[in-house]
Amino acid sequence: MAALDCSTKSRAREIQLHFSDGRPGPKPLCSSEHPEGLPGLNPRDAARVERDNKAAEFVLEEIQAMVQRGGATIRENPGRSLHWELPKETELMDSGHYWETEYSACVFQSARCKYQKLWHNVLEISQWPRALCAHTHASHEWKPWTEHGQRVYPSKEEAEYSAGLAFAIAVSLSWWAVRVGKAVLQVPRMPPMEMVGRREHWLELHPQSMQSWAMAPLAILLGLEPPHPEERARIPRRGRVTDLLHDGQLPAGAIYVGQGHHSHRLPTTCWKSPFVAGHDCAPDEVMPLYIDHIKRNVWSGTSLPLG
Repeated sequence: MAALDCSTKSRAREIQLHFSDGRPGPKPLCSSEHPEGLPGLNPRDAARVERDNKAAEFVLEEIQAMVQRGGATIRENPGRSLHWELPKETELMDSGHYWETEYSACVFQSARCKYQKLWHNVLEISQWPRALCAHTHASHEWKPWTEHGQRVYPSKEEAEYSAGLAFAIAVSLSWWAVRVGKAVLQVPRMPPMEMVGRREHWLELHPQSMQSWAMAPLAILLGLEPPHPEERARIPRRGRVTDLLHDGQLPAGAIYVGQGHHSHRLPTTCWKSPFVAGHDCAPDEVMPLYIDHIKRNVWSGTSLPLG
């Protein structure tokens, strides 16, 4: 899987911006007519574009070789990136060996609406439901702001993939491996994909609540375990009260994280989620809100005991 550097081919360069001191923002280096570089670039920019073009060509050649060996390949970039208009890319797509899958990052539990594309040869990804945004978003979600005297750009927060997208791709590839006979494994569940709802308040969450912090909790939710014994021992298992309760007590090492229920009357703990799906938030919001709450309020620096 490759996410090729498209900084020299970004459409954002077409937006005329100025820095606070009056200096003009970055100028376009490529265009639809010249995806491999505009004529007349200064030597520094021309060298940068040439370096990016050579890197892209190398990766695309490796992708083509992988497909010829019967492997699975995926490449990802912003939906309107000029990268997709490179001659080598159009040649590969015209070969008929690949699908194009459009998606919005917020469908996979990112805070902002970001239009992306996957070009791939994985049937299981091509069968995803329509993953384009129908959420309500804040009108200022892409506006930069100043924090501690530093300029903060939303695009940097959104550059990292969400845990939901990472697992959606990983699970789809697992299904592919089983289908083509390259692996035998228990087929995992897919993470939630939500196309509707409100996203304005997600901007208040720490971006890692939807990215690296969410990886282990989402894996537990999907019923996955790390293959390495030491890592498996570090990551807590998901348990159910009905399976663990004995004579009205939980076994040693198990901590109740639920919100309380009349069937067992266990006392709640500091790990209780303050968010109830359907009352305080939509079902797909529970995990990022809870992760953000734990990290900000009760995280102690040790493994979260989800017994």
